[in-house]
Amino acid sequence: MWFHWTGEDLVMGAPPNAPKMRVLADRPDVAVVIDSNEWPYQVLTIRGSATVTEVEGFFPEYAAMARRYLGEEGGEQFMGLATQRFTRWARIAIRPEEVRLLDFRTDLPSAWTAPSGSS
Repeated sequence: MWFHWTGEDLVMGAPPNAPKMRVLADRPDVAVVIDSNEWPYQVLTIRGSATVTEVEGFFPEYAAMARRYLGEEGGEQFMGLATQRFTRWARIAIRPEEVRLLDFRTDLPSAWTAPSGSS
């Protein structure tokens, strides 16, 4: 899922009728993992509570996510098409209560060694 950090909350979005919305309503305590896919790996883990707010159209952070993932032009094109398809959206805000960073560049687990050619 796309995400945006506001400085206080990790924000994501989804259609209001997505199955995850029912689950979040029943169990708002969540864990999120954001990782890199290139060696040396970095993994950010977040635990917190999710608050879901249904909004008309899209919320401002969603446009920021689209631009970050697709670039300025791609983000604008995506938002133009998305507003034709969706009239309501769910804004999922996760307030971190616990955050951990696993940085394999500086803190390699003792049983691991870097692949040859990696720095």
